[in-house]
Amino acid sequence: MKGNGFRSRFKAGVALAAAWLACASGPSHGAQIEVDPASPKDFPTILISGVFEDGDDKKFTALALDMDKAVVLFESPGGDLLAGLNIGRAIRLKEFLTAVDTGKECASACGLAWLGGIKRYAHPDASIGFHAAYIENNGQATETGSGNALVGAYLNQLSLPQSAIVYLTSAPPHGMQWLPLNEARNYGIDLEIIDAQEPVADNATGTASGDEINAALAGNTVKGSMKDSGGYEEFYDADGSVKGEDYSGKWRIDGDSMCVQYDEGSETCWQVKLDGGKVTWVNEGEEDGTGTILEGNPKGF
Repeated sequence: MKGNGFRSRFKAGVALAAAWLACASGPSHGAQIEVDPASPKDFPTILISGVFEDGDDKKFTALALDMDKAVVLFESPGGDLLAGLNIGRAIRLKEFLTAVDTGKECASACGLAWLGGIKRYAHPDASIGFHAAYIENNGQATETGSGNALVGAYLNQLSLPQSAIVYLTSAPPHGMQWLPLNEARNYGIDLEIIDAQEPVADNATGTASGDEINAALAGNTVKGSMKDSGGYEEFYDADGSVKGEDYSGKWRIDGDSMCVQYDEGSETCWQVKLDGGKVTWVNEGEEDGTGTILEGNPKGF
């Protein structure tokens, strides 16, 4: 990656005990909220499934309180409105990501909670639905103005535009507005459609720690290309030296960045994104280049 220079990336105060959004028929026992044991400890996946009930927001908050970052994966037909809103507020406060997996449904209160993600993801065949808030009275669903006011205030807190608020509350109580994922941005709803892999944080939150960089690169070679200087292949010796085909230098870990100085040139530092054996070099928020990690020093530099 040697080169001549690189470019510098929230109970609202309204009583609403009977306020619900549509949920599946049958008995409910509250949502299941747990950490996926297979997810990385430093970037866990929180799984939320089943019907939302009063108190589920407290369960979620207790689980997520000490986490610095996470992705929240939803599968739910909805349920208690306040629980959904409060989960969404907690997600936004923690700056977590949200996602709906392939073939799964997240509707009503679940959809509102999903909106809380600092970034939102959905697989192409995921179903995410919304409608107006209502109360059950003698078996009849009646739209509630106070419930919709809560929803509107929440969506406003998420900085969603008026077009999104109108769209998300336009379906009647027993109807459903299924979000067309490819057209979501037309309503002011940002999301990313993903294919097979779980979402990962981008920008600074997706970059590796200093220890992770050192573990991945020390004693190995990276071959790739930089935007400004083109192709490169260089060995990062555990002793702190950098060796290329016709040049050398020094490398070190500074906090959560990797800094390199070639020959007599000035030192440049990058944040590093790691994805399996792939490397992305990030400088001042912009991607400078990419590479593939090769074990050891195959070229004998």
